[in-house]
Amino acid sequence: MNDLSLPKDATLSDCEHYSIMLCGVMEGVNHLDSEGHSNARVAVAEVAEAMMSELSMALQNLSSQSKPRIQGVEGAEN
Repeated sequence: MNDLSLPKDATLSDCEHYSIMLCGVMEGVNHLDSEGHSNARVAVAEVAEAMMSELSMALQNLSSQSKPRIQGVEGAEN
């Protein structure tokens, strides 16, 4: 899974690109399911699950980094 991992300091743009890759993997799961390749489908679904977890952690990290600010007041927080 290292080749498909997001960096620890992933940006929102990184997450957007990663989500596009994840959509492609999910399309592969659907295709394999419709073609009756259950063993391959399970393997690809496991990759998709790991990618979803990776994306979730990166988004949580981004969310915790952003602090709400009162508009127009430099350095103020809610």
